[in-house]
Amino acid sequence: EKYSSYGLASQSRVQQTVATYFRYSLMDLLQKMVTGSPQFVRCIKPNDTTSPRYFDKDKVIKQLRYTGVLETIRIRQNGFSHRITFNDFLKRYCFLAFGYDETVVANRDNCRLLLVRLKMDGWALGKTKVFLKYYHVEFLSKLYEEQLRKIIMVQASVRRWLAKIYCKKQKWQLACSVVTLQRHIRGWLARR
Repeated sequence: EKYSSYGLASQSRVQQTVATYFRYSLMDLLQKMVTGSPQFVRCIKPNDTTSPRYFDKDKVIKQLRYTGVLETIRIRQNGFSHRITFNDFLKRYCFLAFGYDETVVANRDNCRLLLVRLKMDGWALGKTKVFLKYYHVEFLSKLYEEQLRKIIMVQASVRRWLAKIYCKKQKWQLACSVVTLQRHIRGWLARR
């Protein structure tokens, strides 16, 4: 009876160790998936009868069309290496072509307008994504970095101006406090 509680404690430690091991192995697996580029395989069913040497062409084409494989092949053949959803595209690049007071809805027309305003050509728009070639992404990244640098310079200037005003205000308050303190000390010395 004296050692039965000891046995339970050791079993719970073993269970915690197994749970900890599982958690760490799961974190390791997720880390490997993030750092690597996993490839996913789409399985296509060649026929409904599951016979090994029969190939139903219409069924396979229908599956390829529904899974988007044919569209992907066509896009890749045209050389569009970057595919970005309308929402992500406009979130990242809308400030390059739209004013800060313009409300920009993530749709096909606004993506087209942004690309036209930036005088880009050779891109394509799908149902939900913008298709860009590698040089489009380089051009957009360069513009993005330039605009970001300008924004940071303006922010730094405004912060410097605000700090200057704050310092002047603090200096004025300090001077007023010193004068008040001197007045009180002179009054105290005169009464003494």
